[in-house]
Amino acid sequence: MKYEILGSSFASYLKITLNIGETIYAVPGSFVFLDGEADIEATGQGLFNAIKRKVAGGQSFFFVKYTAKKDNTTLILAPDSHGMITPIYVKAIPVIIQDKCYLAHTSGLKISTTFVGARGLLTQSGFMWLKAEPDMGGEGIVFVSSAGEIEKIAIEDNEVKIDPKHIVCYSAYLDVGLAKFGGVSSFLFGKEGLIFSVKGKGSLWIQTRYHLDFERYLDEIKNKKGG
Repeated sequence: MKYEILGSSFASYLKITLNIGETIYAVPGSFVFLDGEADIEATGQGLFNAIKRKVAGGQSFFFVKYTAKKDNTTLILAPDSHGMITPIYVKAIPVIIQDKCYLAHTSGLKISTTFVGARGLLTQSGFMWLKAEPDMGGEGIVFVSSAGEIEKIAIEDNEVKIDPKHIVCYSAYLDVGLAKFGGVSSFLFGKEGLIFSVKGKGSLWIQTRYHLDFERYLDEIKNKKGG
C-alpha cells in the first residue's frame, strides 16, 4: 500500500494506492474517487460495542472496507471538515482518538470504542472515543483529520493544559484528567472553565480549530436571521 496526502493544509485529501488483496478501512461518507476494482463492504465493531456506544449517548461506529481486486487500485478519501490529514503510526502504544477526527486505518490495527467518562462531555464526541491499537501483534497507520492546522506535542513527564475541543488524539498511557482554568468570572463569562490536564510521557496531537456541529451552526444562522 502507498499513500499520499495532497491538497492544502486547509483542505487536504488522502490518496491510497492498493495492490490486489490489500485493504483500507474508512469512515462512511469519506469516499471521493475510485480507479480500479475493489470489494466494498460495511463492517462494524460487533453488537456489544455498538450497544455500549449507543447507551453512552453516541452512535454505533462502522467502517467501509475497501479491498483491492487488482494492482494499482487508486482510492481517494476526504474528511468532512476543513483541515489537515495526518498519518499516525501505531506499533506498540495505543492511541485514543476523538471520533470526529478519525478518517481511515490500515490492516494490522484494531479500532474499538473506549470510555473516557465525564471528560468527553466537554467535547462533541461524548463519553466514548476511539482506540487504535495493534491487532494480534501487528502494526499499522491510522489517518486522522483535524480542523485547521495540526501539531504533535511531545509530553516528557511534564504537564500541559488544553481546551478539550482542540484534542485530536493522544498516546493511551498519558494521564488525561479534568482541571479548572481561570476563576469564576472566566467560567461564567468566557469559554474557558474546565479543561484537560495532560501529563506523563507520550504524544499529544492538537488542532487549531475544532469540528463544528454543522447542522446546529446552520440553525443558529437561520435563527439570527429571523427564520
